[in-house]
Amino acid sequence: TIGNIGAPGRFNYTIIGDTVNIGQRLEQLGKDVPAHDRETTILISADTKKNLTSMFNPIIVGNYQLQGRASNIEVYRL
Repeated sequence: TIGNIGAPGRFNYTIIGDTVNIGQRLEQLGKDVPAHDRETTILISADTKKNLTSMFNPIIVGNYQLQGRASNIEVYRL
């Protein structure tokens, strides 16, 4: 969901939902997954990987249980 959330006079334009929660959890997980020779680790889910072009070559880093999820999510490094 995207839109203004809040009380009259105190609106914040924001985005909420399951996809946003997964993105935030993957961002946090990126701080714990070794970056190897990179300064930054960008992690994506298998669902995001399906939408990538052949220009990208994501590498699987494993299946992780993310907070608030009932099952593991397959995680890739870009």
